[in-house]
Amino acid sequence: MALAIYFTAYQPMPFTGEDSIVVVSVALRVAALGIALVAAWDAGRLRQARITAAPSSRHLLRIFVDAMAPTLVLVIISWVASFLLVISYLGGPAPGFHDTVPMVRSLAVPFSAVVVGFLLGLSLPPVIARPLAVVITALWVFVAYTLGIPWLRAISGFDMSTPTYTDVVDRAYLMAPAILALGLLLGLVALSLLSRPALRAAAVVCCVLAGFGASYPLVSDAPRYADPTVPRTWATTCERTAPVICVPGEFADDIPALHRSAQHALPRLREAGFTPPRKLAFVSEDLPLARDTWRTFLQKPVTRHRSRAVYVSALVPTGLHDCPDLPDDYVYPGRGAASAWIGLTVGMSEAEAARSYGPSGVYRARWVRSLPKAKQYAWYKQQLSYLESCDEQVHEKARAGAKDENERGRALGPQLEDAADMAPGVDR
Repeated sequence: MALAIYFTAYQPMPFTGEDSIVVVSVALRVAALGIALVAAWDAGRLRQARITAAPSSRHLLRIFVDAMAPTLVLVIISWVASFLLVISYLGGPAPGFHDTVPMVRSLAVPFSAVVVGFLLGLSLPPVIARPLAVVITALWVFVAYTLGIPWLRAISGFDMSTPTYTDVVDRAYLMAPAILALGLLLGLVALSLLSRPALRAAAVVCCVLAGFGASYPLVSDAPRYADPTVPRTWATTCERTAPVICVPGEFADDIPALHRSAQHALPRLREAGFTPPRKLAFVSEDLPLARDTWRTFLQKPVTRHRSRAVYVSALVPTGLHDCPDLPDDYVYPGRGAASAWIGLTVGMSEAEAARSYGPSGVYRARWVRSLPKAKQYAWYKQQLSYLESCDEQVHEKARAGAKDENERGRALGPQLEDAADMAPGVDR
């Protein structure tokens, strides 16, 4: 338990309730080694007393439950202690009803360690069972995911992707370790119900295989470098005041600040040539949006700068280029100038925009903003075409234009590379 608490205390602050559970889950994976050792130790005492062969007034299952009870209580106490530490010390949000599956999953690995340790302690001499329980658990917890086999990584309970404000790992995928743990538990129950050693061994093997057979289809098509995710739609909160603003529940208190920013920014964007949206939505990129909705991005805390930066995230694409015919190290046209132009248009200062999008981007945006409004908007649309193109000649044209715009912008105002200008400020 001390190991789980120590590991929990050095984790970063979780973003969501499910993220809090992920921290607890990882901590208990570390503690699983000690849990398996304790379970093997308790089962070894039963083996030394030959309890499985001796007559007793209590059913063998009841004896097993009584023997495992201290270890199971240790698991629960470790879970609760880690969870309270995440909530109180790290300041993580508390999970809700929709986080039930991750909570069950977080207990799968330590419960599996209890059953594996107990089965080994019943089956082998203590001098073999106890270290073997630790080794097997370590292989499962720390080595299985390094083998590069996606389904094995997933079924062992290792998290490749952490939940975000807008996306969480697929619930069915998360259940695989818990179903395998259930198979192990049923194997222990079957062992207590049978008297002949051969039948006991066969029953345990069958239950474990059944658990594996039920969990494997859930992770058989697991991605190689990430976990499958689904939109976190149940957490979205919308404020109906125009424009409609939809954000994850964690940002509900920031909606008034976002509205104030919208009242200031949207008229400026309309003047620049944009059609203001009916809705601003910080939601999963996997969710399709209506034409009159702008997809935004937010981070905590929502400062004045970040409430303005939502329009940059909405109007300048951030996705990676998909140009298979170009080299992997190919340098594509940058987004800095388009981002800086949007930022300056909605009210950012040049120093503020330079900290986020680079001095060169601000120089170019400075020159563009000296043009008539119609030409500024045409320039912005041209920048988008550069960003979306896979044509090297188009990219060369974009670079040549950027160099010329940068030089012109430098001549129109003060230099921005000065350290005092680039220092972080409260307006961020």
